[in-house]
Amino acid sequence: MAISDSFGPVSTNQDGDVISWKWEESSDNSSWQDVGTILTHTSGQGTNTLTVDRATVAMHATYVRCEAQTSTQTAYSSSAQVLIEGQ
Repeated sequence: MAISDSFGPVSTNQDGDVISWKWEESSDNSSWQDVGTILTHTSGQGTNTLTVDRATVAMHATYVRCEAQTSTQTAYSSSAQVLIEGQ
């Protein structure tokens, strides 16, 4: 399962600033932390696409969002909720 952000696959913005990507997770859609505590078994944390390599029951109902940051700006994607079928 891959989760893509809404920013598109770019590495620089229109001003030529480098964009850094970071994925965050939340159990309540308001307190955010770096991916890895709830959403384990993922890859692509520093890219514009986060992949869940192995879904677990503990991931059910977790929220995820992407942070895109340049030297002057930070923007966040809309959050998405991870739902594990059968839970």
